[in-house]
Amino acid sequence: QGNIIENNTLTNFKGNAIVNQFGATSTKNVYRNNTITGGGSMAVGTYSLVEANTLESTLTVTEGCTAVENNLYGLTISGKNVVARDNTVAGAVTINSAATNTTFTGNNVTGTVTVNSNDNNIEGNWINTTGDYAVDLKTTSNNNVTNNYLVSAKIYGDKAVNYKEENR
Repeated sequence: QGNIIENNTLTNFKGNAIVNQFGATSTKNVYRNNTITGGGSMAVGTYSLVEANTLESTLTVTEGCTAVENNLYGLTISGKNVVARDNTVAGAVTINSAATNTTFTGNNVTGTVTVNSNDNNIEGNWINTTGDYAVDLKTTSNNNVTNNYLVSAKIYGDKAVNYKEENR
């Protein structure tokens, strides 16, 4: 608990570059200014701050994390009450089924944002993808998607959101 993982460079690293040890629980850490090239991913402990990292792979954040100003290939949000803001994601974003009450704001995404949970706020993002939809809300409900710049392969604006009526 309370570890600082900062200013590390892992070059041409494949696989899980920065993760908790198998079976270990790690919370309230700071992951800042780390660079991972070659496809190495990072998965962080709960209630952690993830700031200004550069990954040529996917960042996975869990419950209570704040991810801000990261440059990533992909982002997976797997726990509730996550804040992801001002990130650049050159690939897909997935908000998993346990990731309720996510705040996803001010991000620049070149890929589809797929939402598999309810009660999320997706606001003020720039989302541009070659996929069918910029935001895919699947069969979720009570998600708020507002004030975003949305472009998909063939449609843009509000029409670039796939949703059922329970979403706004």
